Amino acid sequence: MNINNAIVGVANVDQILQDTADDLITAEDLKTRAETVQAEAREQLDKAENVTQALSQAAVSQDAADLAVAQTRADTNLARADLGQIQNDMGKAVNAADRLVYDVQELALKQRKLQTDYIENENHVTAATEAALKAKTQADKANTELYQLNNGFKNVSGVLDTKTTTIGGAKDLALELQRRANELAAQASNKLSFLSDVELEFEENERRLTELSSQLVALNCEMMIHLQVIDDKSNFYRSCTPPGTWSPLSTCTCSPGDMEPTCTSRRDVSFGY
Repeated sequence: MNINNAIVGVANVDQILQDTADDLITAEDLKTRAETVQAEAREQLDKAENVTQALSQAAVSQDAADLAVAQTRADTNLARADLGQIQNDMGKAVNAADRLVYDVQELALKQRKLQTDYIENENHVTAATEAALKAKTQADKANTELYQLNNGFKNVSGVLDTKTTTIGGAKDLALELQRRANELAAQASNKLSFLSDVELEFEENERRLTELSSQLVALNCEMMIHLQVIDDKSNFYRSCTPPGTWSPLSTCTCSPGDMEPTCTSRRDVSFGY
């Protein structure tokens, strides 16, 4: 009732309604545009969430690649340590073989010396036959020395056979160590090749991660601009007095790599009368 009385008391009601009809249409149009901008901002937000999920998946792949690289490096270091130990063992075996060869050569010299001594003793026996007593004494002595020389010769021959067998075993050990070293070298080469492939995959994942991160930063910056426009328009239409016309208070742009937009103040809000 009070509203009706107030309307009746106002002059030219129809004229006022006619004058403000265009402003109402403009307000409806601005409201529709604000809702469109809000929908676009939501779409940008959905894109940002998708990029965030892709970044999470890339981070998981990155962690798996890091574990594979660490395991491959550990296996490579272990193979290198085994190869070093095998080379050390091979060196010891070769040194032992060299010492055995030297011992055999020394025993051969002793054998030739014993043979020479034996021949010289036989010459002494032949010369001792010219005197019976002297020859008999020398013959007994020569027989005793011959017996000792024969025992020495047998002992030397036995030692020589043992050393020869030992040398054969040392050579077999050296060949086995060499075979193991070749196998470990082949394994190390394969693992180094695998490590190279893993490093290439790691670099590709890192490149993709950088691209996705740049896209996320750009989308986030653009979303901040849209949200700022929506907030400014909402504040304007909540407090505006028709027939005011909204215009942006600042112009914002997103530079590559910046997390936040760069805005320049305009301060050119205009009202039409």
